[in-house]
Amino acid sequence: MELPPRLVLDLWKQHEDLQNAGRPGRPPITEQISALEQRVESLVIEVQTATEYGTIVSTVAQLRADLDFLARVVRELPVPPLSGFTCTSCRSTGWVESYIRCTACGKQTTWGFRPKKQ
Repeated sequence: MELPPRLVLDLWKQHEDLQNAGRPGRPPITEQISALEQRVESLVIEVQTATEYGTIVSTVAQLRADLDFLARVVRELPVPPLSGFTCTSCRSTGWVESYIRCTACGKQTTWGFRPKKQ
């Protein structure tokens, strides 16, 4: 009488199942086991599919977060996008250059986009 109630109920269920397994009108045990094996295999496939789906969802969420971060960085750049600059003199677009200075040594140089020399 010291067995946990849940264990007693599980054992009783197993006992009933074994008693009912051989009764007339029920499929043979081998067929029942085969059906259970097929169900387990299909459950394994469902779990694998759900896991792969979860991984894909997680990856897509990370990509969205990365894209949001990059969009914020681009919006905060101190220069316009290439298509946002038009020269008031020659009307060319996209050819921008900025003066930059190395804060370690103080050397000044330029950085930007220049048309190819023809």
